[in-house]
Amino acid sequence: MEPKIVTRGEIKLIGNKYIGANLNGEIPALWDKQFLPRMSEIKNVVNGNASYGLCECMCKGECKCGQGAEFYYIAAMEVSSFDEVPDGMSTKTVPAAKYAVFTHKGPVSKLHDTFQKIYTEWIPASGLEIAGNYCFEYYGGCFDNSENSLMDIYVPLK
Repeated sequence: MEPKIVTRGEIKLIGNKYIGANLNGEIPALWDKQFLPRMSEIKNVVNGNASYGLCECMCKGECKCGQGAEFYYIAAMEVSSFDEVPDGMSTKTVPAAKYAVFTHKGPVSKLHDTFQKIYTEWIPASGLEIAGNYCFEYYGGCFDNSENSLMDIYVPLK
């Protein structure tokens, strides 16, 4: 698993948020029942073929996300401005940063395995430091949630 290292500018997101530990499938439900049915309501979209899943750790001290701790998650689309936010949706700005970009192949049900490899194997072995308490998933045109599906995971670096 070797990532690409890229620099991205600031990203403005509009979508539906969830705060919790995702112990009962709340994130898939957020996508299926809240965000996907309302995507068309989002105005000023930058790329209509892509969506994002931003995860931000809310832990104090060492991050325990994925281990029963609460986190902030937003299923969203990138927009050029926050001028028109649909009722009940939230905004989030992702800062400009340098990222390690990992490609996940397969359905989202196997996404946890890729995150485990990134955080328990690649990062400790890389000698690089994570910047910030967030990461995001980028679902582009090659994502269809099948065994051959492709999506990217962006981890901010110092």
